[in-house]
Amino acid sequence: MVFFCFKEVRAYLVVFNGSLISEQTAPNKKAFTDEQEGDRPAASPVPLRKLLTFPVVISVSNYVAVAFLDLSLRSLVPLFMAMPIGIGGLGLPPNKIGSILAIQSIATVLFQLLFFAIFIRRFGERRVLTGAMSMFLLIFTLLPFISTMAAKSGLSATVWALVACLVSLSVVADMCFGTVFMFLLASAPKTSRGAVNGLGQTSVSVARSIGPALATSLFSFSVHYNLLGGHAVYVVFSAISLGAVTLTTRLPVTVWEEEEEG
Repeated sequence: MVFFCFKEVRAYLVVFNGSLISEQTAPNKKAFTDEQEGDRPAASPVPLRKLLTFPVVISVSNYVAVAFLDLSLRSLVPLFMAMPIGIGGLGLPPNKIGSILAIQSIATVLFQLLFFAIFIRRFGERRVLTGAMSMFLLIFTLLPFISTMAAKSGLSATVWALVACLVSLSVVADMCFGTVFMFLLASAPKTSRGAVNGLGQTSVSVARSIGPALATSLFSFSVHYNLLGGHAVYVVFSAISLGAVTLTTRLPVTVWEEEEEG
């Protein structure tokens, strides 16, 4: 119960941080030029067809990538922790898994509150997003290593240290949401942000329905057929994570700049 409460707090915090920092660091930034908006009144929203510009599409694409990897990971990690050590898991009881996830949620809330704005101002939005997205690659690379260590030495101090590292990487990865939300907000004029947000949420809902099913199915398939020692699922998601990191480089270093007139 505590875990789900903190999960909701974290979700609201991500949106709040993204919106607040976006307003503070880029109050006059947007992706649309006067030519794209035409001579329409300031209060008139841009039609959806005209919203499908490069800034909107690439921002939504990054949002989809973040949501896909995040939900895939969140469905895979509890399964990984619960599965017996003999078939590639950690064999942890439900109460310990719940405690680990609750600690992760609390740490995420505190980290977002204390460091998100500092990271954005120090490194810029794209660098933070790229760095946070890279955490997924490290996590999916770390999971088979933890599994191998557990198979050799059981739940040793080394394994628990690696689990702590896994939690820490997941906390940092959560910065993806606040940062990508800043790009999403800045990719369209204010009058059309509702439409862009709706487009993003619709696209993300598809990714969220596919990700967990794909992750858990691949996990079972890998273990059942002993593909790459039961670690094929991590190879697949490492490759997807690498693609997502590459996708972030298509964004500008800071949120979309308003082009100079004339």
